[in-house]
Amino acid sequence: MIITNFYESIMGKLTTNIADIKHFDLYFKQDEEFDEKGELPFLRSAVLLEYEPIDWETYGNRKKAANIIFNLHVISDVIQEVDKRTTLAIRNKGHEHKLLLDKIDAQLQGFNGSGFNSISSKGVIPYLPNGMMIKDVMRFGTRITNDAAVKVLFHPNPQPDSSITVINETP
Repeated sequence: MIITNFYESIMGKLTTNIADIKHFDLYFKQDEEFDEKGELPFLRSAVLLEYEPIDWETYGNRKKAANIIFNLHVISDVIQEVDKRTTLAIRNKGHEHKLLLDKIDAQLQGFNGSGFNSISSKGVIPYLPNGMMIKDVMRFGTRITNDAAVKVLFHPNPQPDSSITVINETP
């Protein structure tokens, strides 16, 4: 349950605050599956969330926690090559992908929610070209706590309240 809630929190935060994101999903190597026309099966700019393996620490009574690393595959269409002779308007268009990375980092740095602590940036694997798209992989970390399976234990015979209340006492 915590993994789903975490995913929903990240998706909500990014898609609500960054209009440039046209598609958000879990990462299943969709960026490697081109159709017969050479198109990817999703709109760009896209953000695909990938979890790295999670090693849980168990704390008893079914509570567990883990420090996790997750990757955001940020995928955009390639606009064109830009150099110092390119006009400012076209150069800015060519830098939209890098600006998107900055927006994502600004939204997630320090973000926390139900079941997870503040998120911190861990780095970027830059510029992974693939046909007519560009992809950077942003790495983030946080600590998640899963207490969905915790059993609340009640004592079968609760101790009576030790205070005594006297009703209708007359002086």
